[in-house]
Amino acid sequence: LFDVRSGYIHTHTVCDHSGSITSVKFSVSHDSVQLISCGADKSLVIQEVKEGIARRINQVVGKATMYDMLVDPVMKFIATVGQDKLLRIYSMTTFKQRLSYKACASEEGSTGVLKVAIDPSGLYIATSGGDKI
Repeated sequence: LFDVRSGYIHTHTVCDHSGSITSVKFSVSHDSVQLISCGADKSLVIQEVKEGIARRINQVVGKATMYDMLVDPVMKFIATVGQDKLLRIYSMTTFKQRLSYKACASEEGSTGVLKVAIDPSGLYIATSGGDKI
């Protein structure tokens, strides 16, 4: 983490993954800031950030390497995509997986789903991948 107000001073390093971290996002509510990360270790780590220090409050271990994730605009869910070609939806309150959807049309020649994005209204999610079709 870097503190922008203090001239980008390094304040904390996230060390809660056992592999590469592939995506990090912030979630801000009225009383807290959360740093959410996912990675090659198949895990989603949720940390609370206070005074430049991140403290883990939850960790979810998935079934495949996660390449990207997002937090929806009203902070009800986290969506992840990864090597298994699935879009997975996790609750922001319980951090349990609620749904999963096939996010890749191709079964062969694909590296998985690499990116996920949500429109500002929260009505549409788009994914992209390495399909060779």
